[in-house]
Amino acid sequence: MLTGDSFNRTGQATNFAGSSFPYSPQWQLNGSVAYDAPLSEKLGLAVNLDANYQAKMAGSLGQEIGFDVRAYTLVNAGVALHSADDKWRIGLYAKNLFNTYHWSSVDVLTDTVFRTPGMARTYGLRLSFKY
Repeated sequence: MLTGDSFNRTGQATNFAGSSFPYSPQWQLNGSVAYDAPLSEKLGLAVNLDANYQAKMAGSLGQEIGFDVRAYTLVNAGVALHSADDKWRIGLYAKNLFNTYHWSSVDVLTDTVFRTPGMARTYGLRLSFKY
């Protein structure tokens, strides 16, 4: 929390008493689940799922109108086939599985407020080998 008077983005004298710091949500929750099971004597299967929630937050001091970043939840997942001795692993992953549109920041340039979007869904293949 801040106390005292200062100046906002437009140069106006403003009292920031009680304002929280920008980009500091009141709540952030994270959770994950992972499971690894043998399929046979030589193969195993690993799956994982995680979720991250971020509450609404202010993008500036003093709760300026238009500078809020909305709350959002991102879910990531993966599945992998691996050798029983874990010498190799091949798997698929997805980040932002549900393709949630979200902003990572908001700012102003001259007289225009702009928002930076977070990453859209990404997915791919992972291959690893231990020697």
